[in-house]
Amino acid sequence: MVKLLAATVLGLSQQDLKTLMWCVIAGICIALFVTFINKAVTGSIVKALFDNEAFDDYSAKSPKELGYLENSMAYISFKKSEIIKKIIAFSYENPDATEITLETKLYIKPEAKKRAQEQFVLKKDEVITIFVGIFAALAIGFIVTLIAF
Repeated sequence: MVKLLAATVLGLSQQDLKTLMWCVIAGICIALFVTFINKAVTGSIVKALFDNEAFDDYSAKSPKELGYLENSMAYISFKKSEIIKKIIAFSYENPDATEITLETKLYIKPEAKKRAQEQFVLKKDEVITIFVGIFAALAIGFIVTLIAF
């Protein structure tokens, strides 16, 4: 009954509905995975700045001092992130810097501390929530596929 109603209202075949449902589920899983990568990879440098209490000019640290190499995935994604550039500031040693390099001393802007913590520092319970969300989306897809189609 539900299949027939959905197919009639939307003008789609059962196969089209199944494909649409799996596309939505794939989108949800990809969004959750991207959130995880953003926090785990890009956020690792922000976390390192937090761990080193780099909140002003005098405590600023460079990515190299934090242990990142030029070709590391974290450094590359950190360097290219526009959101990061709103959260961090260049130290007085690099006042004219416009690009993040391994030697550029950085710190988290005092007014952006809370945002940086929420957006980039990955907590254990968030990891669990992300993976449970992916598992739940896939489980719902399989259940709906078995019941409705």
